[in-house]
Amino acid sequence: MFALISLGFLCLWTLANTGVTSNFFTQLLSDSYIRHVIFITIKQALLSVFFATLIGSLGALAFHRRAQFKGRNILLLACFSAMIMPSTVAALSLLKLWGQSGFIAQTPLAFLLPQKLGLWSVILAHVFFNAPLVMRVCLSALDAVSAANKRSAALLHLSAWQYFWILDWPAIRAVLPSIMGLVFLLCATSFSLVLMLGGGPAVTTLEVSIYTSLRFDFNLPKAAFLSFVQLIICLIVVRLFGRGRTHISALSRTYERAIPRADSQQSFMRVIDTLIIAIIVVLTILPVILLILQSDISAGAYLLQEARFWQAFSNSVLLAIGASMLALILAFTLGFLAHEARLRGKNFLLQMIDISHSLFLLIPALVLGTALFILLRPYIDVSAYAFWILMLGNGLLALPFCHRIIAPALLRHLAETDRLCEMLPLSQMRRLFIIILPSLRSEIGFALGLSAALSFGDLGIITLFGSQSFETLPYMMFSFLSRYGAEEADILALILLCTSLGLYGLFTKLIGLWGVRVAR
Repeated sequence: MFALISLGFLCLWTLANTGVTSNFFTQLLSDSYIRHVIFITIKQALLSVFFATLIGSLGALAFHRRAQFKGRNILLLACFSAMIMPSTVAALSLLKLWGQSGFIAQTPLAFLLPQKLGLWSVILAHVFFNAPLVMRVCLSALDAVSAANKRSAALLHLSAWQYFWILDWPAIRAVLPSIMGLVFLLCATSFSLVLMLGGGPAVTTLEVSIYTSLRFDFNLPKAAFLSFVQLIICLIVVRLFGRGRTHISALSRTYERAIPRADSQQSFMRVIDTLIIAIIVVLTILPVILLILQSDISAGAYLLQEARFWQAFSNSVLLAIGASMLALILAFTLGFLAHEARLRGKNFLLQMIDISHSLFLLIPALVLGTALFILLRPYIDVSAYAFWILMLGNGLLALPFCHRIIAPALLRHLAETDRLCEMLPLSQMRRLFIIILPSLRSEIGFALGLSAALSFGDLGIITLFGSQSFETLPYMMFSFLSRYGAEEADILALILLCTSLGLYGLFTKLIGLWGVRVAR
């Protein structure tokens, strides 16, 4: 715990020491370029939050009312897969639909497309990623409404407006601040989507400016200064919206319905819900379908015969496994420490534990990579240790999500089984492997799968440490797109998509089977 806090604050101190001077605020206010970048970052994040929240919450209401239609679970699964999809794949998928030579441009609706997508392409990409997240959180909140209230509403035959105002809105309002804060952080710190879809200096955000300052200009003070500015913005958002703890614990909920809603039978609501679900499908599922159907696999298939591809693939898989295992071990360690702190009534220790993992939700990937680069460069050859630096960075960035999946279930399980285990002749290690891990196999599989998928498709820290001698699949795909290698990028996108989903499914399935076998 203290090592995590020390590492986090050491990164912050490194950025402050490198880029922050006594005239920090003067430089911030006087530099027109920095003001422009900050304005674009906040503008695109606010617009993305608005549309993602609006579409996600309306989608949750529609799916909640339409509890029994065929194909509902498949649609939900397809929508939620966007949350673990690599950002490079999402960017290419969106170009297949909304690009100047995309599917929409070849239909009578082409006149609706602007001449240059620019800012709106970034917003569409953020909606693609975050609307399903908002929808899942809000849907879980709607599920959590008590059965007694649902029965009373059904007996009273409430109208659609009464249902919304009395039952739906209070449930959604309870989770909106935290999820909006999280979505703002994700949009404000988005890097690869803006880099691939932004369209130039007019849509340059802080993340892209940090990347260009470090990668092309090698201006360490400027990169550190911009990183510190971004951290200040993220800190303000965290203070305004809270830490956003609800969203991850809600991801493991199921979607079972037993009590029908009276408003679901109204013809007007059927039309509205159908339209909303269709919009959700167009925004989140259709781009992926077009990527699969329009990719020219044969033109880029030669990559499968090159050693460069297999080296990048193995690097990505090993990084994903290593980062996910590191995040899981740290999450369990913090969970056990939090349990001991609760038993002893040490509130200060609980706060320190909370800071130790929340700190890496506050620090964006590129900012963390910049801090690690500046911190380690005087002592080691960062290019020679790029794999281990990447694994550490991806593991730390996955820790907040992993902790929010593991910690609630672990603390609840420990509280329920402590007295029983004290009566059994079990060491702490035997208790961990025989009782705790099998009981939490669902959460462990979800945490490992999510962390592995996020790490496998990451195009953040690798952009600072990647080179011809060390590549991952996202970095390789980005390099092909940078020099108009569309066919190669298509096949790499499909491989990234399939492998990310495969890693997620493999971890969840294997952990589930392991838990059943141990329990027997």
